[in-house]
Amino acid sequence: MRKHRVGTWACGAMAMGLLAGLNGCASGGGNGPAAAVAPSAIGESERLAILAALEDERKSEDFYEAVLAEYGRRQPMMMLANQERCHQRWLHSLASRHGVELPDRTSHEFDRFASFEDACRAGAEAERENVALYDRLLAETNDPDVRSTFERLRWVSLERHLPALERAAGDAS
Repeated sequence: MRKHRVGTWACGAMAMGLLAGLNGCASGGGNGPAAAVAPSAIGESERLAILAALEDERKSEDFYEAVLAEYGRRQPMMMLANQERCHQRWLHSLASRHGVELPDRTSHEFDRFASFEDACRAGAEAERENVALYDRLLAETNDPDVRSTFERLRWVSLERHLPALERAAGDAS
């Protein structure tokens, strides 16, 4: 089975910049949803949580970019790839406020799908897993700045990304 490999910022700015204001990404001029919360010292569990969240958002972007490479510039994948970049900016800002050093970006491989709809179903499952990840990270996190960012990212996955993918797959489940 052929696989897609997506490396660092596969599509760059593409025409997706037009969609930057959708689904809450315009919040705070790229500083993220929690920019107004005063930073506090964070522990190792919060540092690791930020790194786990960032890796998941990077993987999500790579997935959407792989689908775009296979099926062309189609919604909701264009909007979602852009949103994942926005989420990474939120996490970069959060990390910066708390002195968390970020690792270099790695590439991810994905199986090819029989159809665009199958890719949307796989994306919906990945968004469900993303929500579960944030549930776990929130249970391990006490810092208000970190919690605020994670809560917003969880909400966007559950309330925006998942329904968009389910509609595109034809499964409003």
